[in-house]
Order: sequence, then structure tokens, then C-alpha cells
Amino acid sequence: MEVSEINGNYIYRVGYYSYEESRYIYMISNKKYTDDEFKDIVFKAVENVLKKTKEGKIKNIPACYSFEEILDDVIDELTTSFGFKLLTPTTSWDCFGWPSILNKDHWASDRSSLEELTIYLNERGYTPKSMDEITV
Repeated sequence: MEVSEINGNYIYRVGYYSYEESRYIYMISNKKYTDDEFKDIVFKAVENVLKKTKEGKIKNIPACYSFEEILDDVIDELTTSFGFKLLTPTTSWDCFGWPSILNKDHWASDRSSLEELTIYLNERGYTPKSMDEITV
């Protein structure tokens, strides 16, 4: 089930991705924006961050102005100047996404976040062999 509106508030996401990582922040607003309107707001927030940096109002000056480096400041700008509110999950679960979820020996040194899931699945009969998994 997908939801884009909660109690008259609309959900928005801003973030970045790269070859190694990604980070997304969810926010809500009681105003409904189109994709283009939201993009324009994000662009204006980025511009405001740069302007405030030049004025000395933002102290965390990155060596490179990548979106990754200024995301927190952009989020601050979206909440303080544009009325968005951070949407904070009640709880969350995540894991390192590259190892097999079935094979406890696959990426053995990097799979601590997957151990409980692997045990859960293995105890229920889902193993590399039962699923004809090929892992390297």
C-alpha cells in the first residue's frame, strides 16, 4: 500500500544517490506541490543555502559543494523557510544490501545487520540450497 497523503499533509522526499550510497529525507507539508513546483522549491532552498554560506550564516563550509555535503543545510532551509516538517518514522529496519540474505558465509565480515534475518529464514527452511542460490 502506498500513501502520499496523511491527515491532509502531503509527503515529499529529497536526497541524493551515488555509486556507493544514498540518503533520502522525508518531509510533510499541508500544501500539495507538483513535481516541478517541489523541484523549484528545492532549487530555491539550495540557492538560499549558498547565499547564507557566502554571508557567513552557515558555518559548515564544505570543500566541495556536492548535494551530499549540503543536504542537511537544505533540509534546514526547507523546514525553516518553506514550512516543511520532517517526517520521522516510528521505527525502521535496514541492512547492508549486498550479501545473500540466505547464506551466513556470504560477505561474512560485513553482514552483522543481516544475521537475525538469515537465522529467521534458515529456521523456516529458506536456505541457499532450497532456493537454488548461486553465490560467489
